Amino acid sequence: SAKQKRIEIDSEDKLHVLIQSENEENLENAALEIQKILSGDDVEPSEQQKAKNLQLMAVSSALKEDFCESCGEKGHKIWACPNKTTTWKKVNVICAVCKDRSHPTSDCP
Repeated sequence: SAKQKRIEIDSEDKLHVLIQSENEENLENAALEIQKILSGDDVEPSEQQKAKNLQLMAVSSALKEDFCESCGEKGHKIWACPNKTTTWKKVNVICAVCKDRSHPTSDCP
């Protein structure tokens, strides 16, 4: 069996970021942006990030309600449907990028 290396995290360690650039101006701009992120300052998300956040909120909202995708009734999920007419098996999916089992490779964030 494969052994997994345990990573020890020390909350007192300083954060390190390697920034590479073709010129000094871009390097300075990148350093300022990284500093904003690391300091926790409010950073205006990009349009792509806003869309991703909206999608996550919609999925999260849908998962909070007990809504059956099979019969359309509230109160239970598809796997607990009392009206199910067919049996189904969960697909064994694994992302090749992050190795997570919650999504296929094409949906990797």
